[in-house]
Amino acid sequence: MKNPAANLIPSKLISRYGTRDPFRICREKGIEVMFRDDFTGQKGAFSLMLNVPFIFINNNLSDEMKRIVCAHELGHAMLHRKLCRQRKNQTIYEYEIFDIRSSTEYEANIFVSM
Repeated sequence: MKNPAANLIPSKLISRYGTRDPFRICREKGIEVMFRDDFTGQKGAFSLMLNVPFIFINNNLSDEMKRIVCAHELGHAMLHRKLCRQRKNQTIYEYEIFDIRSSTEYEANIFVSM
């Protein structure tokens, strides 16, 4: 893991907002969460549009999986905005959120345990 903040930020968010609910934390942080019915194999995405953070979640997932995907994407929102800005379309797409071969995915997965 390249970013030690991945281990520190989740507990700070929980303490600050008094919840482990990633949807509530997103609301408090001004991160727009939108549910998409047109995702097929995709579980979620994190994107910056005009520097506004968005999390998109596949609406066809179970409620528990939506929560997991939201927490994972919140990890990207907190840790990987710079990476997102560097990408042409400023979006990080998720097909397999538990892929640990990538350090960015591994770091975002730490948020799932919050």
